[in-house]
Amino acid sequence: MRNGIGGMKKGNDQKRDQVQRVITELAAIGEDITYEQAEAMMDSMQQLVTLVINQYFRKSLLRENTSSTNI
Repeated sequence: MRNGIGGMKKGNDQKRDQVQRVITELAAIGEDITYEQAEAMMDSMQQLVTLVINQYFRKSLLRENTSSTNI
């Protein structure tokens, strides 16, 4: 099982490292936040990026469908 529990552990370690980097970067500019706040901020940004990507593809498909019906 290559992508089983070990894969999840790597993902959790990667997320923990990313959250810690956010905390460190913000601390460098004088902003102190908790681990939970940084984690929530990253989750919110990930959701926002997902929404933007979905909207991009939705608009792209609409343009494609519109242009193919105009032929």
